[in-house]
Amino acid sequence: MHPQGMFYAALAAVMGLILNRMNVAITGMAAKLGSYFPSWEEMSVSIMLVVALGFAAFAWATKNLPVFGPSPWIGTVVAVPPMETERAACQGELQSVKV
Repeated sequence: MHPQGMFYAALAAVMGLILNRMNVAITGMAAKLGSYFPSWEEMSVSIMLVVALGFAAFAWATKNLPVFGPSPWIGTVVAVPPMETERAACQGELQSVKV
């Protein structure tokens, strides 16, 4: 047996089951309701799911794949303006902060 052939056979079986269930659900709703369009709540949940999966995929990719190279700023000294509450005391002077 070829592993690739077994994979495609299993994929075809799973897709057949999914399409069969969708057919039963869609035709069952069409017979009862006539036509169906999801409400805005259902649409928003679906959109939020897609966005959340996108964020999760991006987080996984940045953690496990070389998406971002090493930062040239690590270990350098940069000038940072003081906080708003300290501005009066420092009179606009810059503070040095090691990153």
